[in-house]
Amino acid sequence: MTTAGNTVFSPMGGPPPLGGDVPGPPTLTLKMARKITAISTSGTIVEYFDLSLASFMGATVWPALFFPKGSFAAAFAASVGVAVGVTYAARPIGAMLFGHFGDRLGRKNSLISTLILGAFGTLMLAFAPSYAGAGMWGIGMVLVARFIFGIAMGGQMGSAVSWITEAAEATGTKRRGLFTGMMAPAASIGVTLCAGLFLLFSQVLSKAAFASWGWRVVVLVGVLVIVIAGAAMVSVVDSPIFTNVKQKKEIRTFPLGDVIKEQWRKLLILPFISVGVTMVTLLSSLFVAGYLESQHVAWFSYTAIYFMSFIGGFFMIAGGLISATYSDRLGRKKTVIIGLIMALVMGIIGVQFLVETKTWAGSLIAIIFFSIPVAVGEGGFYALFAEAFPTRYRQTASGLTYQLSNFWEAIILICIVPTAYVAFGIGGSVWVLVGLVVLCAGLGIGAAIWTRETAGVPLEL
Repeated sequence: MTTAGNTVFSPMGGPPPLGGDVPGPPTLTLKMARKITAISTSGTIVEYFDLSLASFMGATVWPALFFPKGSFAAAFAASVGVAVGVTYAARPIGAMLFGHFGDRLGRKNSLISTLILGAFGTLMLAFAPSYAGAGMWGIGMVLVARFIFGIAMGGQMGSAVSWITEAAEATGTKRRGLFTGMMAPAASIGVTLCAGLFLLFSQVLSKAAFASWGWRVVVLVGVLVIVIAGAAMVSVVDSPIFTNVKQKKEIRTFPLGDVIKEQWRKLLILPFISVGVTMVTLLSSLFVAGYLESQHVAWFSYTAIYFMSFIGGFFMIAGGLISATYSDRLGRKKTVIIGLIMALVMGIIGVQFLVETKTWAGSLIAIIFFSIPVAVGEGGFYALFAEAFPTRYRQTASGLTYQLSNFWEAIILICIVPTAYVAFGIGGSVWVLVGLVVLCAGLGIGAAIWTRETAGVPLEL
């Protein structure tokens, strides 16, 4: 790398880093960077394990367990809103809170703190009483638990992608996207693990036992994973690139204020990339079970849905691994655009045609279709979000960018989807869901085209 005046040229190609900072020689071994990646992505496994748990339960067991008897569509819609929407609404708060401490004190301690808070929220969920036992207090306790977990996981993503990206950069590797992109298959592992446990318990236990206490055991497994992940983080070093910024006394007093002042365009536009590739999975995974049950499909059972999600999880893992690998070759932008186009095409086919066949095979293919686009998109956008911002406030900015996408998803899940379900019924809401998939994917493609490519560009300090 050479400099001429204020211009910096990268031997890996692409535009120069925004701030003109030239990173020094490698300061971290590949072995340590791989260890940091493995441990950091364990938090992502926990996040998506919990998200899948809430999605499965919100669409199957919780409507009858935590709500009074009445309209199935209303209980289903309310359950989905509490299960997923409330968590997503809380995530921007977590991104700002933990981003502040992560950009001032370090990535490692911030990530450990998110896991401690997340373990508390998850444990609280396991002891929520049913409507029959405590009335609305049960769903109130679920709501608080989901909100707490949302704050924790709102800080988790920014901590993890910043730590992994900076660790990879500190090794001098040209495969930074592969390191950060490993969060995509980690997310898929969380989904698959949760679906597998639900499948196992629903087979071993009666339907009544599973609805009463079986799902709570799965929640406690999630708590155990969080504890193990937190303990493992003690053995690794914090980001040397962040430490360099700290030694240069470039730490910001109020990182959030600087992010809003300097990066407000990216905060407004980049979140739609994530919305575009994840909304199809959220809408459809929360739609399939309710649709099939509302249509009184003869073969439908919760076990069947868990099995289909378990199979879909393996396609997600494969898609995440492939896209993370190719994000360094194709670039982040092309990778996420491919994921967005897949979300647009597969989402429409899955929601409008495959699920409506009401067949076992059609539903399985639909869930596979819903699983692949998010994995492909995540393989590119995790690295893109981390690399789009300088180290001095990377955690706050990248975390908030991702969690603002969750905020938009929360609005859809809390306001638009329940309103459609109540007004048109679950079966009659198909075209509403198709419209949302098209809108979100279209906005995501526009956002991806707008942003600059970050693959191969040295990280700005």
